[in-house]
Amino acid sequence: MTEDTIKRRARGLDRAFDILDFLKEIGQPLRPNEIASGIGSPKSTVYELVASLLERRILEPVGKDGHVPRPSVVLPRTDAKNNYNDYRRVLIDSANSLARRINE
Repeated sequence: MTEDTIKRRARGLDRAFDILDFLKEIGQPLRPNEIASGIGSPKSTVYELVASLLERRILEPVGKDGHVPRPSVVLPRTDAKNNYNDYRRVLIDSANSLARRINE
């Protein structure tokens, strides 16, 4: 893996986590374009990232207008170390896969 590829994947991962952090901070369902505006990322990138997060069930759609909820709705808090590690692994695997898809 080249250094450029690693940097692109890291940017994609950062954006995916920015989306999850923003949704959690806002605490209400938002459309992808509202998320893009809130985190200062290109709409096309956010739409791709949200689609991937939805596909992997890290987020779930709410209503008919394309809103997505804050991540804690899908990723419940738990004190069980094994569950935490499972969620962490899913997030990292999903983010890496998404980064490859959007070439970041």
